Amino acid sequence: MNEKNEIHLNSKKEQPETDKNKSILASTKQVLEDVSDHFKQGLEDTFDYLKENHPKLVKLFSTIAENWQKDRTIREKWDLNNFSSLQSKAFSARGYDVAAKLLDNFNKGDGSPVYLTREELGNEKLLTELEDENVDRFKNNTFVGTGSKESQKVLEEIKQAKDGTTIRIEDSWDIGRKNTLFDKANIDLNLALGSFNTHSVFEGTVTKEGDKLHYKGTIFHNIKDKYDFDPGDTIAYIQKTMQDKGYNKPFMVNVEPKIEEIEGWVTIGKDGQLQEPTITSRKTRK
Repeated sequence: MNEKNEIHLNSKKEQPETDKNKSILASTKQVLEDVSDHFKQGLEDTFDYLKENHPKLVKLFSTIAENWQKDRTIREKWDLNNFSSLQSKAFSARGYDVAAKLLDNFNKGDGSPVYLTREELGNEKLLTELEDENVDRFKNNTFVGTGSKESQKVLEEIKQAKDGTTIRIEDSWDIGRKNTLFDKANIDLNLALGSFNTHSVFEGTVTKEGDKLHYKGTIFHNIKDKYDFDPGDTIAYIQKTMQDKGYNKPFMVNVEPKIEEIEGWVTIGKDGQLQEPTITSRKTRK
């Protein structure tokens, strides 16, 4: 019985102490807020006074603050560029020459474009595969598939025209190549361009000869890629930071185009529909 009473009495004794602590905390918080407001107001009043009575002193303080921030920015940019330059040297040491060249250009920071020859870019087998796929699209889409509205309109006109009629025609196709980090055969290309598009343009003529159309023209294969760093890029975090802060600018990479002369025939079926084209000649222009 005595033990129970003792516990009960102790619990009653602690309660006022807790309320007292809460009261102290609330009072302290209010005092700090009041001091903070007074301090803030005091700074604003002081600054207003200095602006009115000592403008040269205010200007001096502003210049010091600006120079401090500028020096900090310069140091940060210098550090990031140094790190990125080390990455470029590592690329060169491993034989990734194109990746090193483009990263060096990015480190310059002025956004000037870079021009690469096909020999310099290398990977001729991969580039040719992409170009061949675009030529297949030319065969299967421009004449018998889903070519541009302009080319389809021209073909409808030429089918209805008299023999010997020649009309100019133009069409284009794109094929994308995604960056594949696990593609060990093309590491330099992956590091240099990542994902890119091959843009192919056909410019030529179509002549009606009986129930056939004779096409002849030039295909220009172009690779143009913007060298930049995407949002969320964790692998190139340093370069993305440099880009996001405006220290270094993205730039365009232009690869020497491949030009091909091509010609062939398309048969006009009895139903008026065009049959699959045949290619009789396809040569690379030297």
